[in-house]
Amino acid sequence: MTITMEAYNLLEAVLGSRGRSGQQFDIWEATYSPMDEDGYPKRLWNKLTGEIDPEVAEYWRENYDLSYILQRDWDKIGERLKGKLHIYTGDMDNYYLNNAVYLMEEFLESTTAPY
Repeated sequence: MTITMEAYNLLEAVLGSRGRSGQQFDIWEATYSPMDEDGYPKRLWNKLTGEIDPEVAEYWRENYDLSYILQRDWDKIGERLKGKLHIYTGDMDNYYLNNAVYLMEEFLESTTAPY
């Protein structure tokens, strides 16, 4: 079965308002987004228009993007993490999340202080 991002997001919108569908993208927003004024998670993007909220995207990046955080703070935390990072992934994920692991591997292989 093939489904587009647009169709999947419309399905989520039909299954539950304000991110309550219980499906993949709504769960990510419930986990990673800051709370909106209405008490629900802020939307990363508008499910009807596809417009991305850059403030929410930046919040996710600053607080939960492990690869970004490691790169940003490597000079402060790298030494404490030496020999402690063990990251595993399969070679294919439905949402291509494995690609992020490969990018983190590239960064970690490029570190020198410490390696």
